[in-house]
Amino acid sequence: MRIIAGDLRGRRLEVPRGVELRPTYDRVRESLFATVEDRLAGARVLDLFAGTGSLGIESISRGAAGAVFVERDPRIAARLRRTLEEFGVADRGRVVQTDAVRFVSSPSRGPTSSSSPCSRRGWCPSPCSWPARSFRTGTAPCR
Repeated sequence: MRIIAGDLRGRRLEVPRGVELRPTYDRVRESLFATVEDRLAGARVLDLFAGTGSLGIESISRGAAGAVFVERDPRIAARLRRTLEEFGVADRGRVVQTDAVRFVSSPSRGPTSSSSPCSRRGWCPSPCSWPARSFRTGTAPCR
């Protein structure tokens, strides 16, 4: 697992042993960032179900102003904080150790910019059940 473009290109992301993660693969990230690249400069990104933080760190590497990483597992969240320090971008990333659905359900949270796929089988509810206020457009992602 590595950062594929930008200032941090080529840096390797450590996948913690002994935890079940499904990192977003390079090709998927390449496709995603090809779509949003022109809107990324200066953006603030929300990486839900962060795991290794690949989406948020890739966003920072490509010019995002910052990222919030939401991860409920304390070991994975701690590893992600260390990664941000090691990469020299801790000032542009904030790790929130909490349940992602609870995070987006809070009325005080900002809009969702991106989301990693949920890595815990049977745990991730349908995005259609998330509150509409969690999304920039004011509508849920499913119609």
